Amino acid sequence: RLLCREDFEKLPPGVSGEHALAPGHAGQGLVLKMPDGRFDMALSSQAMPAGTVEWWVRPRPAAQIWLDQGWHYFLHGAPAVAGGPRLDLSRHIGSSLELALSAGEVREALTIPTGNLDLQEWHHLLVSWDLRGERQYLWLLIDGKGFQSFFPATEGGRQALGPLQLGTLQFGNTPSGDDTPLLPMDGAVDEVR
Repeated sequence: RLLCREDFEKLPPGVSGEHALAPGHAGQGLVLKMPDGRFDMALSSQAMPAGTVEWWVRPRPAAQIWLDQGWHYFLHGAPAVAGGPRLDLSRHIGSSLELALSAGEVREALTIPTGNLDLQEWHHLLVSWDLRGERQYLWLLIDGKGFQSFFPATEGGRQALGPLQLGTLQFGNTPSGDDTPLLPMDGAVDEVR
């Protein structure tokens, strides 16, 4: 079931900082510019024990973020409840994209190398989770290729990572409220699902 969708044919609510509408992957896209461009998509805050977020992204080619040694944020799933599980997708030093699901000191993550991605092209990103059952799963794909990670639902006899209950999906920069400096994606997004 599709819970949210944005194609950027007009400027949606939740866009802040330096930004502009421009040609996208299909029709219009949203360019999130340096240093503070971001797009926050409000969600219904319902519990999501399983789900998928997918979108197209094209970082500014001159920034070479698929290759550089910097840290860049692509997505943050902000918990609707303080201290609840959060979802983060960022490009880390060492040329890899990392998807992390965390709550308190419990953290599960997986990475994909990005050094072979074309700097000029749009790339399809997909993150997915299934936290139902005794074995829980995370998926990260770029252009249909990627990895799956699985881990036990309980740790030390207690539920390690409960269902995600996200209030906002934040695209293109450091999560709001984090004590981290701006870490922009510096590029365009389109077709968020």
